[in-house]
Amino acid sequence: MFQKTNSGGFNLENIYHLFCIQGWVDSFLMNPMLLVSGGTALIVAIALSYWLTVVLAWSIGKQEGKSATVVYSCLLLLFLWFFVRDNIVLVQLHGIIQDMRIARKYVTLDEKTFKSCGIKLFPLPWQYVKATRGKNLVYIILESTELTFLDQKRFPGLLPNLYRFHESAQSFENLSMAHNAKLTFGGVYSAMTGSYLTPAHLKRGENKWWDPNVSSYFSSLPRILYNAGYEQHFLVGHSGHFAGTESFIKDQQYDVFWSPIEREKREADWTFSVRDSVVFEQAWRDFQALAERDVPFNLTLLTIDAHGPDGFYSPDEPSYPGPLKASNLYHAMFASDYALGNFLRKIKAHPKYKDTCIVITCDHLAHSYTSCTDILEQNPERRLLFLIDNSSVDLYDSTVPGKTFDIGPTILDALGVSHNYKFPLGESLYGNPDMSRLDCTPEQKRAFYSYVLLKNQVQRLEYPLEISLKEIPFPYMQINSQRCPLVIKEVNDIPRKGEVIVFLLPQANRSAELEMRYFDSRDSFQNFLKTNPADVVFTGKEPLLREVSEKASHDSVEPFFLGYRIGKKEKIVYGRELSKLNLYCE
Repeated sequence: MFQKTNSGGFNLENIYHLFCIQGWVDSFLMNPMLLVSGGTALIVAIALSYWLTVVLAWSIGKQEGKSATVVYSCLLLLFLWFFVRDNIVLVQLHGIIQDMRIARKYVTLDEKTFKSCGIKLFPLPWQYVKATRGKNLVYIILESTELTFLDQKRFPGLLPNLYRFHESAQSFENLSMAHNAKLTFGGVYSAMTGSYLTPAHLKRGENKWWDPNVSSYFSSLPRILYNAGYEQHFLVGHSGHFAGTESFIKDQQYDVFWSPIEREKREADWTFSVRDSVVFEQAWRDFQALAERDVPFNLTLLTIDAHGPDGFYSPDEPSYPGPLKASNLYHAMFASDYALGNFLRKIKAHPKYKDTCIVITCDHLAHSYTSCTDILEQNPERRLLFLIDNSSVDLYDSTVPGKTFDIGPTILDALGVSHNYKFPLGESLYGNPDMSRLDCTPEQKRAFYSYVLLKNQVQRLEYPLEISLKEIPFPYMQINSQRCPLVIKEVNDIPRKGEVIVFLLPQANRSAELEMRYFDSRDSFQNFLKTNPADVVFTGKEPLLREVSEKASHDSVEPFFLGYRIGKKEKIVYGRELSKLNLYCE
């Protein structure tokens, strides 16, 4: 397998800075004193302006009667305007008051109110969605491969297999990127969930990507297929830790997540990959295995070779023979297309093909730093790729406007899967979708963010505590109903020897926003305990932390441990399997 480190592209920090801005509700909840400080600033501004007015009026001489009133009033307004203008505190205060007004509008979850913004509500959690089986699904998400690359005048002969597929398949050619869907994770999330990422979806602090607790209510394409009895596989050529992909995919009820990149390589530059040909070869093996079973299936794969700025290419792969000036990106895309063509030919020759729908999309438009950006930007209307072969629906409008969040609902119709779920924004492009959903106005953003928060109320920490560790669908600690991902060096993973993860517990009946700390050695953890009196829950792997509690039993030395220090109570348990450790604290 050919591996290559990505020297560019996005990373966890990019996602954090792009999405984790202070939310309109969070700004008040996180800092309620801002309202007090803003009000105080306003009073000070008025008082100071009045005092300056008096001083200035006195300096220019004594005035009497109406003329004095006019002078005082004009000067007061003038000084007040100069003081208030662009005052950061007052600007924030105005924003908070406006957002609180809007919050009252949406807190009732009135269906008509949200409908005015193109948002649809669903009254039940995703587990209660009813769905019936349809065709099998092969869902291919091509990295950065937008529709423009099929333009033979601009990119002659670059993607011959994809071009032939495009000519015979249904093609929705008026699909643009949804809000916050310009990066791979945002694009995949939007396509599957029929919505888009909000600041609430991404964790602050050390876990800077998708927060599994926030999407616990809403359904999605794979969750609907799960309810319909589908077996689901997801294959990627890069590390599963890339933007928290593995944890997100497993939580969406995929049965298998396949990545050729080992967990042990997490300490290296994690934006690395294998060739797309390796992924397509594995996808063919999975397809054959799934086809033999008497259950419908969803085989999803995400490629990486076309990632900017210049793609991933190995000299032993087919190279681009076309007239364009040779580049690593063109070679990488041509090689990926070659592997795609072999994969499609095998599927179409298989008996299961007649019962299988093949969908090919891209995660997002090619990035602005891509080596062929100058050619791409010659196209004034760049659009996403969205192709469907063997659809259950014959009639369609290729020009109907849509966005990334319409992909999932459209795929379900193509499969012939019936369901009762209402996606928040996405609608099937086979129907007559509501055009208001495409208007990404500030009002819609506020309304949707409000919907997300209201359906995922902040949990409270209540005693007694039931504490356990889980590895599926991703490594996390469960404290009552709260799932806390185990994050090690910005990677969702289980601890290695000597590593310790600590969660600081808030006071009883307080908001359960648990703060996580990571320690790479026993000594650093011990020093933390000595200097920090907070209640904590912790887990790690040998060497054991013998000094934590004299009450702990060390007769049987085992690799993993789970413990707590709450008030004067301390306890540690040990086990060879992380997922079998649990504690109870009154």
